[in-house]
Amino acid sequence: MKYSSKHFGEKFKSTKQMSIEDIVKKDIAVNGKRLGVTLDQGITALTNFKTNGATFKRVGNTLFIIFENSNGIIKYHSVNGDPLKTFLYNCLVFFSFLHEQGYTQAITYFSDSYTQKLLQKYKLQNQAIEPSNDPKQGAMMLVTNLTRSA
Repeated sequence: MKYSSKHFGEKFKSTKQMSIEDIVKKDIAVNGKRLGVTLDQGITALTNFKTNGATFKRVGNTLFIIFENSNGIIKYHSVNGDPLKTFLYNCLVFFSFLHEQGYTQAITYFSDSYTQKLLQKYKLQNQAIEPSNDPKQGAMMLVTNLTRSA
């Protein structure tokens, strides 16, 4: 079944707004054990990101943390409290926002095989999974080309 953009948004957008703490709690509950991250570490990381100049974009119950932007390329991380399909919708909204802001590429890093399998299953046509260009941030990276549609 094909969805119009309006119907797609109605079907998948967040239905209840969570607090920032609840988003972090949910993300840690889903990913923390696998990644070795505690709730306190998650909250501390968000505080450190803000202190170090990161900017935040909230879409539904997903926080996109933008670490760096240069030459139209941003590096980001996400903290998610929504179900998977809603998270994927939130990503589309985020990428659309970045495109409208003039960015050409968005990069996020990861190292675990679970994330790699998930990304291989759900990545868009304008995304590529590549070896990291900065192994300190992760072994792999998801590169999203923002100059063409998915």
